[in-house]
Amino acid sequence: MSLDHAILGFVNEMPRSGYDLKKAFDGSVAHFWPANQGQIYRTLARLAEAGLVEVRVVEQDGKPNRKVYYITETGLAELRRWLSTPLPLTHWREAFLIQFFFADAITVEEIVALLEARSAAHRARLEFYRQAQRWMTDSPPKGVWDRVLHPLILEGGVMMEEAWLAWLERALEKARGLPPLEVGG
Repeated sequence: MSLDHAILGFVNEMPRSGYDLKKAFDGSVAHFWPANQGQIYRTLARLAEAGLVEVRVVEQDGKPNRKVYYITETGLAELRRWLSTPLPLTHWREAFLIQFFFADAITVEEIVALLEARSAAHRARLEFYRQAQRWMTDSPPKGVWDRVLHPLILEGGVMMEEAWLAWLERALEKARGLPPLEVGG
């Protein structure tokens, strides 16, 4: 997925400033596609240069002017093209698995501590997804996104975290049963 298309999607929902886009990311998709403010502004400039969004300056009393971005017809056509095109699977990168792969260079106790810390992080993320599901259940739906698509995304997040936790539980069981390792070998 490209940041360009995520921004086009948000601006298609409603015109937004760069600040509003950052809030939209943080409040919805940041758990699987985070973006920082600098990335957002650089991408907005590129999208405007390409004619996919247009910017309008909104004057504000006692504050700096706001730049609000609107999707253009060309931008909407690009968003629709991208949304309807199957994407290839991306290569999965997980630094923790590289760390775990070479963990025979540390002690069993250190391996167990890594796995326990990772389990705690995944439990926290799972709770975040479950809270989001509860919030979504308590909020009135605003169309197809809130009735069907957003709950499916959260369900996928819950399932991935549960799978991670099941694997980590197995890894912890095996690690705790290891004989003391000679560090480095």
